[in-house]
Amino acid sequence: FQCHPGYVLWGSHEAKCQPDGRWAPAVPTCEPVLPCPPPPVIAHATHSAELGANFTSGMSVSYSCQPGFSLLGHPSVSCTASGNWSLPYPRCA
Repeated sequence: FQCHPGYVLWGSHEAKCQPDGRWAPAVPTCEPVLPCPPPPVIAHATHSAELGANFTSGMSVSYSCQPGFSLLGHPSVSCTASGNWSLPYPRCA
């Protein structure tokens, strides 16, 4: 199974018809890819996104800390197919 562009597959890419007529594993579904909201605000940090940009699955945003602060964690987050930003977020301390 595969989905049309703009949709994400939830479930297995393959299924087999069983002797009782059921599919195993269950047949997957295709759900629309949800856009992400603006990137998370992180204290003492700025991100690389353009103001007013639309964020779709697979897009990434990188963060950098203000002078005097050090970045902890991975410097970027990615928009996931579920419409959320990947975790964990970086921190500036």
